[in-house]
Amino acid sequence: MVSPDEDAFEDAMREQLADLLDTTTFNVRDLRLDRGSVVVQFEAAAYDDGEEGELKKSYADLADMFKDGDVVLVRRRYGRRTHTHKK
Repeated sequence: MVSPDEDAFEDAMREQLADLLDTTTFNVRDLRLDRGSVVVQFEAAAYDDGEEGELKKSYADLADMFKDGDVVLVRRRYGRRTHTHKK
């Protein structure tokens, strides 16, 4: 059973990933977060070919930011920005 805190945490992660990919939370699907892990898995789904190309580029940029240590995902608190990254 998933607790409300776990749901809130997953929602916060989904929102941050969507923001970083410049898409909606609807397009961040099959999100999987493992307890005690730094592994985040998800599928980025697109509505059409144009959006698919944009998501592929955004995903590649996001992967590079993670590799470079430029992104920190955090649990949302009090409506403040939930992630940071260098530009």
